[in-house]
Amino acid sequence: MVLGVSMMVLACSTATPGEEPPPGGDDAAPDATVEAALPCDPAVKKCEIGEACAKDGDCANLNCVGGVCSPGSCEDKKQNQGEQGIDCGGPCKACDGAPCVAPTDCTSGSCVGGMCGPSAGKTCGVGLPVACEIGEPCSQDKDCKSDVCTANKCVAVTPDAHTDGRRNAGETDIDCGGTTGAPACKAGKDCAVNGDCEGVCNPAKKCEAPTCTDGIKDGDETDVDCGGSCVTKCAPTKKCAVPADCVEGVCDALVCAAPTANDGVKNGNETDVDCGSSTVGTDTGAPGCVAGLTCINAVDCLSTGCNHAKKCAFARSCTMRNGGTTCGTGDADVAGNANEDCCASAEVPAYNLEGWSNATAFRLDKYQVTSGRIRRFLDAVGGNVQGWVQANRENILAPNQLPAALDKFLPTGFTQANHPTDTCNPSGGPAVPCNYGALNQVSGNRYNNEPGGLNGFGCYIGPGAYGSRTFYLTDDERVFSGEAQHVVSRERVEQKSMTCVTYFILAAFCAWDGGRLETLDEYYAAYGGNGSGNGMSNGRRFPWGSDVASRAIGFASSGSHVVGPTNNYGYTPPADAVNGQYSVFNVNLSAQQRADLLVRVERANLQWNYASAFVNDYRAPLQGRARAALAEAMVNQADDQSVAVAPPGRYPAGAGRYGHRDLAGNMMEITAQAGTATTGNRPWTRNGSFETSHFDANSMIGHNYSGGFAVLTKYGRTGGRCARPIAVYPATALPEAP
Repeated sequence: MVLGVSMMVLACSTATPGEEPPPGGDDAAPDATVEAALPCDPAVKKCEIGEACAKDGDCANLNCVGGVCSPGSCEDKKQNQGEQGIDCGGPCKACDGAPCVAPTDCTSGSCVGGMCGPSAGKTCGVGLPVACEIGEPCSQDKDCKSDVCTANKCVAVTPDAHTDGRRNAGETDIDCGGTTGAPACKAGKDCAVNGDCEGVCNPAKKCEAPTCTDGIKDGDETDVDCGGSCVTKCAPTKKCAVPADCVEGVCDALVCAAPTANDGVKNGNETDVDCGSSTVGTDTGAPGCVAGLTCINAVDCLSTGCNHAKKCAFARSCTMRNGGTTCGTGDADVAGNANEDCCASAEVPAYNLEGWSNATAFRLDKYQVTSGRIRRFLDAVGGNVQGWVQANRENILAPNQLPAALDKFLPTGFTQANHPTDTCNPSGGPAVPCNYGALNQVSGNRYNNEPGGLNGFGCYIGPGAYGSRTFYLTDDERVFSGEAQHVVSRERVEQKSMTCVTYFILAAFCAWDGGRLETLDEYYAAYGGNGSGNGMSNGRRFPWGSDVASRAIGFASSGSHVVGPTNNYGYTPPADAVNGQYSVFNVNLSAQQRADLLVRVERANLQWNYASAFVNDYRAPLQGRARAALAEAMVNQADDQSVAVAPPGRYPAGAGRYGHRDLAGNMMEITAQAGTATTGNRPWTRNGSFETSHFDANSMIGHNYSGGFAVLTKYGRTGGRCARPIAVYPATALPEAP
């Protein structure tokens, strides 16, 4: 016992001779030693002698005295320093019931049959028939029914018993296992059943670490082998804590739910949240997805169009990249562009504050139809436009635009035989048989001598022909038409607005795409006024407003850096003898003059604006940066004038009040007649075009061709735009093919 006494001296115990020492750290008298104690966090590791503590269980040797972990002894009336009971076992004499050789081995002084007998006067506990009740004297946990002996008294199990550093209170290992509220034991600890462990209790009665394949609910699982950190998520009807525990992502009242079409989660066979149906999983019966949401197949989309990026398109003609998702601000191949779905539409209200009133609100496509979209349509129907219209006429949005009386004008294939009786006069000379094949209606073929006679056509692609047709003909198709190939790449021309197309192709295309061809009145409603002539007597002067100072400015010629003509519609820059007064390189322009000019050249593609400002990048000097011309700048426009045609939407500063682009400039738009279509003339809108001859040189407002041109007229400066119902998507999706 000399060792114990010396250790007590080191511990600076406050017990006086003949007086019992304090039972634990919480009740121990303070001592100056605590001020010098080393810091320790028992939540990280048990504290060593000399480190600060709050209770015995904080210390590795289970002895906290005066707030400091201190050496124990075999006389301190505590179970510490590796003892199996209070001052017995471990470094002390053996406890009752422990193996012995001689009586001196035992604290009781009794060794019977190789086992320490009970102490004199002991009435319960180890070595006697009955265990001790709460409040009765004890010397070790095993003496008590509660399996907890504290300060030589049996006490009830409390949460403190599971942090005291002893195996007691029904535990299977130190402070874990059992059925009295101790935490589950970690791997390697003793156990009796699986419930004692964080994982499973193996045949050797040792705990194993929990896994997600051990067939029991353990670890942080919310149900057997699922949820929590397990890769496997829980199936419907299994328990959960959060939606992420469930395979379908829905945790309702702590139970995983089956997927539905209105649970706000992408699950089941959905391709996006509560829409689509092409993934593997439970069919939720979800509807098709709106534009911009994820899809796998056409059936996933209300528009029946799943695009190249696996997003639903606004309409099925916009599923490819070129001409499908390349409309809007910025070149498609330049970083930082703000391109979007070319089938996007914007609502035009029934009443326009600037003087226009139409019967009902409707949606008008924000962008002119691209040549890529027309290619998508003709390929889908195999050129058999007539077959598709006849099969679906009763269900298209505007059957009056394609009455049966005009079916003979609709192609039955990409190529077909000449009409047996109809004759056309494409050159003002002798009449020839008409051919209504699809390629004839989109290529350099012409049906009449309008507009402008032989030199006013602008569709034929060939050396010196100045053709601006944008429908790309494959080599086989080009041989049929007898034309040269585009110098501009196929990718680029398919991004551009469609030119050189007949009314019949446009009307059928819009019907196939879930809409109808716009009327002239609808164009005016989006423009913001219904004035006549060039004065716009009622409504907006320009799509973007009425201020004369905001009128658009073009260039003197295609690819030129000189804005023109020289009167420039109210724009008079300072002189520059080197670069020229009207050059964008004019060094005498003030910062404000450059900014004002930049806005005006970014209003509309008129007077060669796109070829100069965008393709040749003559906006750069006005923006204070180096030019970055596109590859098309090297194309000889005499051989391929599609260079001058802009992809739709490149002029955000020229947008109408509802967001529509190119209501001025780029292309005049062929419109549908009011009522049932006849063989009469089709009105053309007042956009003007990319060249100089279709707008008033003083007002910079496009000429009004409301009288229209013959129904089969094709022109290198006309295209079209579709209108749609407010509902956007058709109630019934029509088939793609005839």
